[in-house]
Amino acid sequence: MMAILNDKNNITEKKNHIMVTSLCDRNCPYCCNKQYDLNDIAYVTQDELRKAEEIFITGGEPFLYVAPNKIAYRFKRLYPNIKHVYVYTNAFELSEY
Repeated sequence: MMAILNDKNNITEKKNHIMVTSLCDRNCPYCCNKQYDLNDIAYVTQDELRKAEEIFITGGEPFLYVAPNKIAYRFKRLYPNIKHVYVYTNAFELSEY
């Protein structure tokens, strides 16, 4: 069974949340990922990405992944319809720099 996070409509079909990793270096008490069974979340399809105007890169912690900026660049190159890319982060890695 696949988890449906939002019903698809003319607004939500233009937005896709993409989980790039389940790894996280924090244990935030209000983390939204704790409410989902990560094994049941559906994969985004190419058809959905062709309709998207915004994507939200999330995790776990995306900055634990190799490089979310490279992921964002690739999505924007492959899907010119994507106007905005957002990265959800706990910002812990950013404080290191």
